[in-house]
Amino acid sequence: MSTYRIPVYRLKLVKDKVLQLSDVNVDQPPVAARLLGRLIGDSDRENLVALFLDVRKDIVGAQIIATGCLDSCRTTPREVFKAAILANAHGIVLGHNHPSGGAEPSPQDIRLTRKLARAGDLLGIPILDHLIVWRRQWCSFVELGLLPMPSAVELALTSEGENRPLPILSIPPGLASQFRKDDLSINPGTHHPMPSRRKEASTDNQ
Repeated sequence: MSTYRIPVYRLKLVKDKVLQLSDVNVDQPPVAARLLGRLIGDSDRENLVALFLDVRKDIVGAQIIATGCLDSCRTTPREVFKAAILANAHGIVLGHNHPSGGAEPSPQDIRLTRKLARAGDLLGIPILDHLIVWRRQWCSFVELGLLPMPSAVELALTSEGENRPLPILSIPPGLASQFRKDDLSINPGTHHPMPSRRKEASTDNQ
């Protein structure tokens, strides 16, 4: 009779380094933007970062999920949520840089965020925001109206008894023309305008 040797694993997080911050609560996007600016703001390649939050929205850890090239960075939900589960995160704030210039989200950025938000909804670890940083500038998906996404339960609900699902995402007018019709559901009534001036994120080490 054959016998099989099946390995039993024990997983743990390994601390790479420590960042000192004056504020760890990311209830407001500027706090997260400042940390992301310190982590990846000056990088010459795109990096995707996940900030892990507890129930009070305090940062309990951070991880650089993936590093790409000048104008792209690829990842999967599996890689994004692996460390979040080990860190016992209650929520995630994503961030990535645009070394090629500009802090506005691309169609690819929004499609990836949509995919990760759906995965987070299933896992019970929501994507609370996604920020893009470039030099001393940043933008927030929450402030643009691109997050939060409706949950699977909300999408199943109907409006006034009609069989009509809620919109998946609302796209600012300046970005809507960049998307294929089958990419996203756009609700013209809930557009959020692009900020008239870009925000600044401090990248100096304090």
